[in-house]
Amino acid sequence: MRDPNGRFLPGGPSANPGGRPALLEGVREAAKQHTPQAIETLAGIMNDPAAPPAARTAAATSLLDRAWGRPGQSLDMTLKGPDIALSHHEALRELTTRKRTDEDEPVAH
Repeated sequence: MRDPNGRFLPGGPSANPGGRPALLEGVREAAKQHTPQAIETLAGIMNDPAAPPAARTAAATSLLDRAWGRPGQSLDMTLKGPDIALSHHEALRELTTRKRTDEDEPVAH
């Protein structure tokens, strides 16, 4: 079942009941055996002045991503709603400036 926004409701059917498909046995290990050659190929493309700039850039990016990880992404956002920090500050100011009365509960120290 889905809600009006199209999200699955808790307790409903899974969007992927079988889970993530398993790789065929040995495919990952077989691919890893080609790592040195793949890196040499990428480096060759990156260093080839006759290669198209897009190919050289893609090769360089692939090498850097594998060596250092992908760079973090920045996020610029504006939150809408009450400023909770300001609300807390105002409540604390009110508590510290008001006069204590007999109706106030004693504060345990």
